[in-house]
Amino acid sequence: MASTIHITDYIRIFSNKIFNISDTDDNGGEPYLILDFIYNIDGERGGDDIATGSRHKFSECNPPSLRALIEEKEPIPLDIMVDPQDAEILRERISNVITSLVYDCAGTEGLKMLQVVVHVEINLEEEDYVLRELDDAEFLHERRMNSLQKNVYRNVTKAEKENDICSICLHEMGVEEEIACTPCVHRFHHACISRWFEKSGLCPLCRYKI
Repeated sequence: MASTIHITDYIRIFSNKIFNISDTDDNGGEPYLILDFIYNIDGERGGDDIATGSRHKFSECNPPSLRALIEEKEPIPLDIMVDPQDAEILRERISNVITSLVYDCAGTEGLKMLQVVVHVEINLEEEDYVLRELDDAEFLHERRMNSLQKNVYRNVTKAEKENDICSICLHEMGVEEEIACTPCVHRFHHACISRWFEKSGLCPLCRYKI
């Protein structure tokens, strides 16, 4: 069941419980939190979105971890849009809401995922400083890379390995190589996706906007 919580007149949190999903990694039955941040730029004028996302086990979703995650995943730091002291208050409120949603869903029979979207609306006509940040390619590249989950490729079976090819360089993923997983759950060599994000903010496979 989907629900909406209003944090302010320009920040809303959407949540949705997902019970039926085809996922080879069911994590032993433990649900996942899918956390997405979507910043809508000039939505009333048909503007664009900037998004980041991540996936976490429910057992990892404690208040300190969520608070740090919120600040890390913000596509545009709240400190740029509001007074730093107000930004801390907003992050605390967002963290409390997400924590409450996770705790309320823990133990729900058959639950596979809890999808939470933090939606922020930005009016560039009023916030010109945001436009300057959006034009900074290095800034966007850093934010995209922060949305990835990084790990080291390990030994797998031959059948699994045949499907593990980086679609950017078209080479197999070697043991002990650093790989990165996008919010849309696609894996690439870490160095390859870093170079890709210098020119594009879309997933090379599914075109998910990162």
